[in-house]
Amino acid sequence: MKSTSEVYEYIHHNSEDLISRLLEPDKKNKGFVCPVPGCGNGTGHDGDGITQDPNNKGYYHCFKCGFHGDIVDIVGQKYGLLNNGDKLSKTCQILNIPLEKRSEIPKVIKQDSSSKEDRLERIFSALEGKTQEYKKIIEKAQSQLLTPRCLNYIIQKRHISVSTAQYFGMGYLENQKVGNVTFDSCILFPSSLSSYAVRDTNPHVKDNLKTRKPTGSIDIPLGIQHIIEEKDKVIEGTNVLEPVFIVEGLFDAPSIHEVGGDAIALNGTGGINTVIEIFKEYDIKRPVILSLDNDEAGQKAQEKHLETLKEANIESYSVDLYSLHPEFKDANEFLINNRSDLECEVEIARKKPIKEFENSLNKNKKDEFKLKVEYGLFGNAVKTEFKSLDHEELLGGGIYPGLYIIGAISSLGKTAFCLQMADQMASKRNDVIYFSLELSTSEVFARAASRYSVKDLEFLENGALNSGLGLTIKDFIDS
Repeated sequence: MKSTSEVYEYIHHNSEDLISRLLEPDKKNKGFVCPVPGCGNGTGHDGDGITQDPNNKGYYHCFKCGFHGDIVDIVGQKYGLLNNGDKLSKTCQILNIPLEKRSEIPKVIKQDSSSKEDRLERIFSALEGKTQEYKKIIEKAQSQLLTPRCLNYIIQKRHISVSTAQYFGMGYLENQKVGNVTFDSCILFPSSLSSYAVRDTNPHVKDNLKTRKPTGSIDIPLGIQHIIEEKDKVIEGTNVLEPVFIVEGLFDAPSIHEVGGDAIALNGTGGINTVIEIFKEYDIKRPVILSLDNDEAGQKAQEKHLETLKEANIESYSVDLYSLHPEFKDANEFLINNRSDLECEVEIARKKPIKEFENSLNKNKKDEFKLKVEYGLFGNAVKTEFKSLDHEELLGGGIYPGLYIIGAISSLGKTAFCLQMADQMASKRNDVIYFSLELSTSEVFARAASRYSVKDLEFLENGALNSGLGLTIKDFIDS
């Protein structure tokens, strides 16, 4: 029987032999097919698959999806395991490596059936703040966000504002060891107090080697905490739920946020099942917009994820933000090079659920109009402050954006009515512009003054007039 440390030492020393027993060789026979769901690197004629990290014996990386890990991590990806103990046990079971018995009953079926529950329990506990394994290091990083070196990187290099960085809880660390790699400087992205990933700021490091997460860190999408807290958020001016963009890279979610969207980052092409489980657990009904990287791996994963989301009965859409700019690989590159166009693309994508809703409406124009009013697609009603008019059976709560024509014979009070309605709407902090083609400014003001000079409307309506019921012009001006 081998101890855990002895097993890891054995696996790293014999990794070249062991990996061939786990994965199929790629088409070029230079590496192996990537185990990350949705990646598929190594299956095509041009794919190199995953190859061994020349600087870290026993570790492998994928140039497409950014996976980096050892044999145990590969087993975790292949069998959907996140708990380190489960991954190690499964590895030993597959490769026939004798491992010292743990307290749990070592039956493969029991481990596999409980691993999902254990994984979800860890995720939900982390999101609810019950576990705080990395709280100190996350707080340390966040305290260094405003250092000059960090600000230069996120603002000048990545075009991310300080407010957005703080929204996502980003931080900065120097000389930080994560796993077996020490970073000279890196940006930290926390997805909970029990999970985070770091991104190397060194531009000379290959993209697939830049991102790392600590051993045992839970895979939780970046930004999901905000979606849980704002699960009922609607598109401004409507009752339609605000969509959630799902992107790949850690800097892509903040990039979408910069131009007005809500986004979460998978930190790779996998992890969609975790999103589904979180949406179900917290009863999140907001629609999802998939916009993964503009490359072969990203587009393949996007197609697969769309099917998975629809099977889970989650309203979801696939959008191409890069149709006019195919030269950009991801949202952050788009933001850096053409912020205004990214803003337009995101705004169009945000309205996609509204368009789909309108297209699904009954062709009966009366029913269509009723549903549009209910969902606020005409905007919200503004009360006239005439209670009898604002009643649901008359104006349906007030007036909606559009054209209203008020008609009556001469001298019946059309102008007085419109002026009073405008005053009352403005008094509730609504913006009102009144154009007068007949009355001068002084005459308009005089009419308003006459209304405000009434002290007791009830007595006035009953016809009991006396000098104490109103203000003189002098009293009104001085009041």
